[in-house]
Amino acid sequence: MPRTSTRAAAGLLIALTFLAFLAAAPAAGQDDRPTVRVGVFSVEPIVFLDGDGRPQGVYVDLIEAVAEQEGWRLQYVPGTWNEGLERLKAGRIDLMTSVSYATERLGTIAYGSQPVMMIWGQVYTRPEAGVQSVLDLDGRKVAVAAGDLNGENFRTLVGKFGLNCTIREAATHDEVFGMIARGQVSAGVVPNVYGYGHAPAAHLVGTSIIFDPLPTHFAAPLGRGTHLLAAVDRHLAAWKQDESSVYYAVLDKWLGGGRDGRGGIPRWLAVMLASVMGLVLLLTLWNRVLDRQFKARTRQLRESEAKLRTIFDQSFQFIGLLDPQGRVLDVNRTALDFAGVQPGDVTGRFFWDTVWWSHSAEAMDTAREAVAAAAAGGMFHGRTAHFDASGEFHDIDFSVTNIRDEAGRVVLLVAEGHDVTEIQRLEANLRQAQRLEAVGTLAAGIAHDFNNILSAIFGYTELAQLRVKGDRPTEECLEEVLRGADRARELVQQILAFGRRSEQKRRPMAMGPVVQEALRLIKASVPSTITIEENVGPCDQILGDPSQVHQVVMNLCTNAYQAMESGSGRLRVSLRQVRDVPQVGVGRGELPPAAGYVLLEVADTGQGMDPATLDKIFEPYFTTKEPGKGTGLGLAMVHGIVKDCQGVIEVTSSPGRGSTFRVTLPVLGAQGAAPQEAAPRVGAAGGEHILFVDDEVALVKLAESYFTGKGYRVTALSDSSRALDVIRNDPEAFDLLITDQTMPRVTGMDLAAAFRVLRPTAPIILCTGFGAELDGQDLDDLGIDALLQKPVAMGALTGRARELLDECCRAPHAV
Repeated sequence: MPRTSTRAAAGLLIALTFLAFLAAAPAAGQDDRPTVRVGVFSVEPIVFLDGDGRPQGVYVDLIEAVAEQEGWRLQYVPGTWNEGLERLKAGRIDLMTSVSYATERLGTIAYGSQPVMMIWGQVYTRPEAGVQSVLDLDGRKVAVAAGDLNGENFRTLVGKFGLNCTIREAATHDEVFGMIARGQVSAGVVPNVYGYGHAPAAHLVGTSIIFDPLPTHFAAPLGRGTHLLAAVDRHLAAWKQDESSVYYAVLDKWLGGGRDGRGGIPRWLAVMLASVMGLVLLLTLWNRVLDRQFKARTRQLRESEAKLRTIFDQSFQFIGLLDPQGRVLDVNRTALDFAGVQPGDVTGRFFWDTVWWSHSAEAMDTAREAVAAAAAGGMFHGRTAHFDASGEFHDIDFSVTNIRDEAGRVVLLVAEGHDVTEIQRLEANLRQAQRLEAVGTLAAGIAHDFNNILSAIFGYTELAQLRVKGDRPTEECLEEVLRGADRARELVQQILAFGRRSEQKRRPMAMGPVVQEALRLIKASVPSTITIEENVGPCDQILGDPSQVHQVVMNLCTNAYQAMESGSGRLRVSLRQVRDVPQVGVGRGELPPAAGYVLLEVADTGQGMDPATLDKIFEPYFTTKEPGKGTGLGLAMVHGIVKDCQGVIEVTSSPGRGSTFRVTLPVLGAQGAAPQEAAPRVGAAGGEHILFVDDEVALVKLAESYFTGKGYRVTALSDSSRALDVIRNDPEAFDLLITDQTMPRVTGMDLAAAFRVLRPTAPIILCTGFGAELDGQDLDDLGIDALLQKPVAMGALTGRARELLDECCRAPHAV
C-alpha cells in the first residue's frame, strides 16, 4: 500500500475514534454514575500513590476494572491503613482495600467473599544483624506497624517460643524500615509484598522468618455496601476461572514483572511483533530467572524447615503429629528417646498401637478416646502413665488438639505430653509436710490437757501406794498403773517430736526483706485483676525465724486474695514501726513491753466475715472454704508463729467490706527490767512452805495431799490470777514456787517473773506439757531453776523440790 494511503487510513481511523468518543461521552456536569469512595494507602505494590499522587497497584487496577463494568465513578480517599479502616467503620468511605480477617473486626465491617491475594508476615533486618531464626530475636528490639495484623501475629509467635522481645510500634511500614536502617531496632515485621518492593532501596534483607499467611479482601461498612461487595465478588470469581482475564494480568503486572508498573507498553508485545525467535529467547531468559528465584526460595524454605525441625526435636515436650484417623505422621526426638525407638518404629501406625500405649488395654482405650475427641473438633486433656526405655514409670500430662484448614475441616492432630513425675513427687512431699504440720498443731493442742490427765494418774497412784504399804497385791496393781502411765507419757513425747514444726531457733532479723520477697511470690500467682498496694517501711529488727515469718506473710496474703471471689479487688500490704498499738479487732493478746513494735497489716476488699466466723478464725481445722480447698490450719499456724515471736495478731472484718489482719511484734531491746540481786535467805531444814499452782483442780488436790504428807506446808491454787495476788500480798511466806506454764489469764512465766522480782533467791519449778513453746533464754532471764516435762511423777517432783531447797540453803541464788 502506498505510504500516503496508509497515512490517510490512519488519520481516518483516529478521526472516527475521536468522534465515537465524543458521541459516547456525557455532557459536562451531567455524569450521573454512582460515586464509590475507595480507601487507599501506601504499601507498594498492593496499593500506593505514585509520584503524581495517582493511586496505583493491584487493588486499584482491579477496582477500576470492576467500576468500568458496573458504571461506577471512583473517588479515592488516601491515608494510612488505620485511617482507612476507621473511615470504613464510620461509613465515610464505601470500600476499603486489602483487609484481612481478624476476630476483633467481626461485627464491625463486612468482607468480600473472594480473596484478592495472599499476604504473610516476614521479618526483615540489616545484612550484618545476624538474624537467621526466630530464636535470634530473643532479647532484641523489633519494630511493627501499629494496627498491622502481621505485628499481632508476630507477638503471638514470640510468645509461643517464650522469647523476650521488645516490640516498638511505628506509624507505617515505611517507618518500620526506617527504624531498622537507622539501627533503632534489630529487625522489623512487614507484609511480604511490601518487603519485596522496598527492601533493596533500604539496603535490608528478608530473613527466613515467615509466618501466618492471610488472604486479603475488599471490605465495606457493616450493613451498607453489600451490593458493592457482591459486584466485586462476582467479577473476581469469574476472572479467576479465566487465565487470560484481567485478574491474572493485574497480578502479572505488579507481582510477576510482565509490565514496568507505570502503565507502559508490555515488552513482550514489541518482541512478538519483531520476531517469534526473540519471544522464545525472552521467555527462555525469564524462565531461567524464575528458576534461580525458585531455587533460592526453596533453599530458604529448607533452611527454615531445618530450623523448625531442630526446635521441634529439641523441645522438652513430647510432640506427635497425627492424621485425622490417628495415624502417626511425625514424632519429635524427645518422645522417641523416652521410649527408646526410632521414627520407623511408629510412623504410619495408629497412635494407640505404638509403644507408648501398648502396656495396657486401658491405656490404648485412652489414646483412642483422645484421638476421637480431637478429630471430632474438640480436644482431650488428662493425666496418663507410661514406661520409659528403662522400664521406669512416669506420669504424663497429655493432650490432643486439632488444626483446621480454611474450610474448618480437621486436617491434623497434635498430641503433646509433659513429664510431671517430679511435680507429682513434690506435690506428694508437700501434702506429707502439711500432714506433719497438722499433726504438730494437733499435738500441741492436746499435749497440755493429756499431760495433766497423766499427771493426776501418776500422782494419785503414788499417793495410793503410800497408803497401802504392806498390801502387796494392791501395790502390784498400782505399779502396773504407773507402768501404763509411763508408756502413755512416752507416746505423747513421740507425737510431739514427730509433729514439731521446726528445729530452727529464733534470731535477730529484719522483716522488710522477708515481706518483699513474699510479695514477689504473691504477685506471680495473684490474678492481674487484683491490684496489690505495698508500703514497706524501715523497721528495727525483731526476734524470729525468717522462714516462719515468710509463712505468715504468704498465708495472710493468700487468704486475702482468695477472699475476693469476683476476681477483682485490692490487696494492701504495709509494714511500719510504731511506739504503741491500740487494740482494734478480734484475736488480740498481750504484748510484752518494748521500745517499739513492728506492725504488719494485710487488708483486702473481699467478702469479709461475720462475727460468728471471727470468733473461730484462729481455731485449727476451722475453714469457710469448700471441701478440698482448705485445711483450716493456715491461720492457726500463723497464730502459733506470731505467739512464738511474743507478738499478737488481730483481725477486723464485716460482711461485704473486706478484712484487715494486723500482726504486731516487739522490736529487739529492753523488754523488762533484770532482777536485782538480793541477800540470800536460808530455808529451814523441814516444814518449808510451797506455793503450788495449776489450773487442773485434780492436780491441785493431789499436790496438797502429797506434799503435806511429806511434811511440807502447802498453799495449792487452781486460779493463777489469785496466785499472783497471793505472791504480791506476802512474798516472804513462800520458800518454793511450783507452777504450770499453760494457764488462762496468767501463765506460769508471768507468775515466775513476779515471784523472782519479789523473792530473788527462792527456787522456781516450771511444769509444762509442751516444752517446745518455751525459749531457753527466757527461762534463764526469769531465773527458772528447773523445767519439768509433764506428766511428772509426784516422787520425782518431790525429790527435785528437795534438791532445790537444799541448794538454796547452801549457797546464794545467782540472778
